[in-house]
Amino acid sequence: MRLVIHRLVLGASLAAAASIGPLVHRANQTAVICSTLDKAFPGQIQQPGSSNYTTETTSYWSFRDYLRPFCVFTPTGSSDLAKGVKILADSNTHFAVRSGGHSPVRGDAEIEEGVLIVTTLFNTMRVVPAPNPLGAQYFSMGSGNRWGQAYDFLIPQGLNVVGGRVWPVGSGLLLGGGISYFSYKQGWASNNVLNFELVTGKGKVLQVNKKTYPDLFWALKGGSNNYGIVTRYDMKIFSQGQVFGGTIAYKPENTQDYLDAYQTWINPGGGVEDNDAAVMPNVNYSPLTKESVATWVGVHNTPVDNPRSFENFTKIPSTFRAVGVTTFDKIVNQSKVYGGTVARASWFATAIKFYNNTLNYQYKTFISTADSQLAGLNVTLGFATEPVTTSMLRAARQNGGDPMDLDPQRGSFHVVLCYAFWGEESLDARMEQYLQTLIRNLEDGAKASGNYYPFTFLNNAGRTQNPFESYGYGRSLPRMKAIATKYDPKGVFRRLVPGFKLDGPALL
Repeated sequence: MRLVIHRLVLGASLAAAASIGPLVHRANQTAVICSTLDKAFPGQIQQPGSSNYTTETTSYWSFRDYLRPFCVFTPTGSSDLAKGVKILADSNTHFAVRSGGHSPVRGDAEIEEGVLIVTTLFNTMRVVPAPNPLGAQYFSMGSGNRWGQAYDFLIPQGLNVVGGRVWPVGSGLLLGGGISYFSYKQGWASNNVLNFELVTGKGKVLQVNKKTYPDLFWALKGGSNNYGIVTRYDMKIFSQGQVFGGTIAYKPENTQDYLDAYQTWINPGGGVEDNDAAVMPNVNYSPLTKESVATWVGVHNTPVDNPRSFENFTKIPSTFRAVGVTTFDKIVNQSKVYGGTVARASWFATAIKFYNNTLNYQYKTFISTADSQLAGLNVTLGFATEPVTTSMLRAARQNGGDPMDLDPQRGSFHVVLCYAFWGEESLDARMEQYLQTLIRNLEDGAKASGNYYPFTFLNNAGRTQNPFESYGYGRSLPRMKAIATKYDPKGVFRRLVPGFKLDGPALL
């Protein structure tokens, strides 16, 4: 018996050693590669213990994303980045890429013990006048910029772009489609990119547009980091005057009034048919106090005070109100509050069609799931219902199309973003389980009533979701994979880089 036990223990030890061996080898290899990069790019490699390393590895929205790469590569230009990617690819070294770092999905843009590439220094912004090779005046933005910085640069010049709605969100939003305050007329934010400067897995720098690489150009407008690292976005530009808009926080006792106003807004003949109007609604809930608070952000792209399409929202009693005719950048500046780091966070998304009881259904499912799963916990839960209209989907197709390829004939729907904030690491698994349960409950009810919409929005997708399977209702993915193979035949960005992958979730 003692001999048998000894053999079992020895076998277990050998098995453990075998499993640890590759990890140790990978760690040693990465340390060597960091040294190689440091020699090749002096001053651009940040090592543990340095202030720049600390700054870059903690420039994320959620503490959960604070991981420990062996080194951080802060390239100063596309050429150096391309050479660095070639070194990483040739050595099969795992690396992550971060621009804004605003996703709370752990493993999306960070890495443990690999190399972290950050686009911090790709921060140039300029307006390029016509004539130029792209055929019209455009805005050129380095991928290290936040949307608030872009608007602070453009609005004083009377110009604007179809970009993100929240100040601290980074340019990577464009690689997931992106919803804008101007989407109802212009489509996804990515439909308004004229050119991507892309570093590929081969270590090449490409200018990707509808003339140079039309297939890759299409794929980048929703393909995340499966094709390379974007270092610059060249975007369509338009004249921008004053707008009406701002932020309202409602009293808890008026949550139902808010839901009713929102339901009226999306009903036939409602404010959603005003393509100058856009909203960013949200409801927070505490399972500890059982109190919910609704907030609303709206933008109407005219200088008309309190336009009719917003009246149902603006007449509800509030605890905070900062709305009026102003400049667009000042409205976006109100969202700087979302730039502060939260302790621990996660989110998941689904989609539900517009119908005559959709807001009440979503809210009741949200509250009942929270109370059954997390009763008495001091956490903050939320759901944000983001309207995607037929006019937006028509504009997306008219504006060049994209991998999402959603049919306007199928009608309007909500992207339903479900999220959670909490403080203790011990709650991580429980909070993830709650979010997945909430998504399942929402989808089960929507399917039973015939109101489920088969789409997962990449920018709000959760760790275990695969947005690409929903693109084009399943038709886009084979084409996206073929394009990835064409431009990255060794699969550098599908094998070595964490994130949402074409072959399924691969958050390392």
